[in-house]
Amino acid sequence: MKQYKNLVSINDKRNGSPNDTWGNWSFDVDTYRLTYWDHGTCIYPIELSDKDTNSKLLDLIFQVGKKPWAYRAMADLIDALNEIFDPQVFCCSRGENKKFDATELCGKHADKLMEHWTNEF
Repeated sequence: MKQYKNLVSINDKRNGSPNDTWGNWSFDVDTYRLTYWDHGTCIYPIELSDKDTNSKLLDLIFQVGKKPWAYRAMADLIDALNEIFDPQVFCCSRGENKKFDATELCGKHADKLMEHWTNEF
């Protein structure tokens, strides 16, 4: 497991387990893909590793917002992006445009999940 010791976020300090699902969204720890599912069918897969600017994250939010099923999915999408990227720390703190390492942030979240799952059993 790769360690991301230089990244510290508010999400690291809160109690509770890391999530891999938010409503109908799920995070794949191997591909860093966030997918929206409806009754077991993949509706909308998102490659998170290339969402490395706040403009790309905002574009994603507005793209999903235009989908007919968006009213069911938006709050959960925001929760997922908040937990995985911690945008107020790494992506757009103080309203500044930033480029960040999306793969590193996804990897950090995947590591937390793997550690949690390992400790569960």
